[in-house]
Amino acid sequence: MDIDGQPFTTFHYGTLDANKPYLAPLRSASGKIVTRRFPMEVIEGESRDHLHHRGLWITYKDVNGVNFWENDPSYTERGPVGRVLVRHAEYKPGDKSGTLTAAMDWVHPNGKVLLTEDRTMTFYSDQKLRTIDLLVTFTAVTDVTFGDLKDGVLGIRLAEPFTERKGGVMVNAEGLTTMLKVWGKRSNWIDYTGVVDGERLGVAIFDNPQNLRYPTYWHARDYGQIG
Repeated sequence: MDIDGQPFTTFHYGTLDANKPYLAPLRSASGKIVTRRFPMEVIEGESRDHLHHRGLWITYKDVNGVNFWENDPSYTERGPVGRVLVRHAEYKPGDKSGTLTAAMDWVHPNGKVLLTEDRTMTFYSDQKLRTIDLLVTFTAVTDVTFGDLKDGVLGIRLAEPFTERKGGVMVNAEGLTTMLKVWGKRSNWIDYTGVVDGERLGVAIFDNPQNLRYPTYWHARDYGQIG
């Protein structure tokens, strides 16, 4: 997807390679890639853990006991693994923004649909910022329970310069820094900063005040994963 004539990201259906749709790579206003490129690409010096961490994605670890988070097709020991299948997706481009709408099914290993997801992703651009506004609606097809776990709903895996071992810094709205102080804490937002190819960049996620149990708890890892 291009915004204002510049590449922003690509929406992957992920049907065969990931069992879920995802956005990758994500680029800054200057064009630098801010998400980890593995496992879609193998880049020298990048970490190669967590095959299910692909760019930016939306899933959850426990939906009626089915694992939609750790659901890479290669996994065989993560319990029942679910798939998120895209039924329809449409992108409407614009000069300063573009909108992708998608309808998806969250499918049990037995083939039954547990819930449907309607997602609207609006991508904004200006000279210094790239912004994604996410509106996600889940509709239960049957009785559905989300287990009380840390893995979900929104996930993003950032490039190596954002990791603490590479000098990256995470901070929340209360000014707390480092994973030891930020992980599992409630906050309005969280931000990671790092130097990518000589440019200091930040990636922030803001919890909408209308979301359930605002402000959310953050699954913030020192290796560059935010949930």
